Amino acid sequence: MAAIAALACTPVAFAACGDDDGAPAFDEGQLVAIEDVAEADTDVSVRVRGPAFRVDGTTRICSAILESFPPQCGEPSLVVEGWDIDSDERAQTEGSVTWVEDVELAGPIHDGVLAAAAAG
Repeated sequence: MAAIAALACTPVAFAACGDDDGAPAFDEGQLVAIEDVAEADTDVSVRVRGPAFRVDGTTRICSAILESFPPQCGEPSLVVEGWDIDSDERAQTEGSVTWVEDVELAGPIHDGVLAAAAAG
């Protein structure tokens, strides 16, 4: 059984692993799924990838893009601080919605907020 537990804590299965208080553990710069970190706090900078939206002054990076027009943020998502969606040349705006279909951002996450910088 110990071999199974050790195997479960490989980088591929990081969501099942944690530190001593049961919180997930992440490696610096690790690309993680938004679903896996939406409710996690990270002390290290992780990378997330997905569509980003600004609606009513709040920017979010989302786990999916909902196919409406203008498109909408699919949940779960993270609020993004420290990155200006308008700085991305691919940003599109329709009405009060600005979006980028695919962006990679990096930063630590606390209380559902990604303190971000463009990662690529």
